[in-house]
Amino acid sequence: MKRSLITALTLSATLPVAISNAAPPNILFFLVDDMGWKDAGCYGSNLYETPAIDRLAQEGVRFTQAYCAHPRCGPSRYALMTGKFPARAGNPGRTDLMEASEFTLAEAFKAAGYATFFAGKWHLGEIPEQMPENQGFDINPSFAVRG
Repeated sequence: MKRSLITALTLSATLPVAISNAAPPNILFFLVDDMGWKDAGCYGSNLYETPAIDRLAQEGVRFTQAYCAHPRCGPSRYALMTGKFPARAGNPGRTDLMEASEFTLAEAFKAAGYATFFAGKWHLGEIPEQMPENQGFDINPSFAVRG
């Protein structure tokens, strides 16, 4: 199930490119904690000025229908990386820890030929096997925050 979900996500993102024989698109994904859906100008904010985000949104793809799997950052990151509900993390009481054996979104992108990069807060594991560089990311210059 996990591999088929991530494979489907990867294929849906790359299929139009494969059909056109063009280079695959660059994908830049920001996961920002504590940012409301309307906290950027491109989503209607009149309070915050976000010109760089607005330009990226104008030149790329904006998500206008979304669901957050959990209100806390760790479990939300787990859901994004694995395609699973946080309750399936397999760590009773720690829905934010990801088993090293999980197949991740980064591993799916690597399988599709992408180079992967991670920067910022990880919060999905505490041991080296759970860190981004061991979960499908080629580059992790920030030595992601553990926890």
